[in-house]
Amino acid sequence: MIKALPELGSYSEQELEAAKQWPAVSRYLGLLERTPERAGLTPLQALKLSRHEAWLKSSLALFHNRATDEEICYGWSQAANHHIQLARTQSGLDQTDVAIFALGKLGAEELNLSSDVDLMLIRPDSGDAPLKEAREFVRILNAADEWGFCHRVDLALRPGGSASPMIPTISQFENHYGYHGEAWERLAFVRFRHICGGEKAEVANQAQQFARGDRKS
Repeated sequence: MIKALPELGSYSEQELEAAKQWPAVSRYLGLLERTPERAGLTPLQALKLSRHEAWLKSSLALFHNRATDEEICYGWSQAANHHIQLARTQSGLDQTDVAIFALGKLGAEELNLSSDVDLMLIRPDSGDAPLKEAREFVRILNAADEWGFCHRVDLALRPGGSASPMIPTISQFENHYGYHGEAWERLAFVRFRHICGGEKAEVANQAQQFARGDRKS
């Protein structure tokens, strides 16, 4: 059973000071101390502070050997799932039928502290692509300012790569991987995991069935 990571309050002042030799630890602790009540923060600022708190829990557990590598990577992956869901709501993407999937280290729930997040957005065949909401979703996670950033998002693993539509339809997804995708692209399905969205339009279920090899004749 994978154990939860220790809370920040479980570390002594001496332990926190020792970990500040890692510059990012020092910076994020400073941001948390700057806004202890978090009153008056915008949703984006609150999201970033939530991210920093989760990152600190992971990094302090690593620095002080309070958890296994598996527990740290799993805990950070679960935090990233949560941040992605919050960004989906803040961007308005939750009002669409777009499904969000993770690949790579996040898909395998093995995200490390410096990894970007490999995501794929898939939509139903009908209707227009909600590009405005999708771009805002990526911006919320990617944007860096005085509060830092949340997660670096990489959408390049989608069917056809960066030159293809940002949000492929389920048919485009199935056509690419069924007839044109390279072997290495299909192998990526080993780490293909649904995070949220697309349930109403059955996009999430269709994509997962296809990735498992349960394909239409």
